[in-house]
Amino acid sequence: MARTTTSEVQEQVRAVKFEGEYLRLKDTNAEFRQLEPLMAQVAADNLDIIEQAGLRNDPRLLSILFNVARGIKATETTEAARTQGKKAGVQEAERKAKARLETPSGSGSVSEAPFEKLSLAEMEKRLPKRSSY
Repeated sequence: MARTTTSEVQEQVRAVKFEGEYLRLKDTNAEFRQLEPLMAQVAADNLDIIEQAGLRNDPRLLSILFNVARGIKATETTEAARTQGKKAGVQEAERKAKARLETPSGSGSVSEAPFEKLSLAEMEKRLPKRSSY
């Protein structure tokens, strides 16, 4: 019976240390506060691993969760930047291609894009206007 009580006291001490470290990090680290929801999700998704490793209420778990959340956020940010960069690159290439087609040639005439490659608004501009009767 004494052994059970001792382990319960040790777990309570561990929980107090965990809570103290959590509050310290939350108060002093803005990035920790920002990533807290993601850390909670990672912990919830991996609760069985946390339990098996004996990390419940272990202050080291906060560091582990923080670093995992930072990695996830970095990956998400990188992917978002990559996607935005690709989109911007495609838009710039389209703008340059359109500019090349509309640039005056040596003869002074303007090359026009093929009709099928025009936007709906550009097609409407090129088509003759119908008069309403």
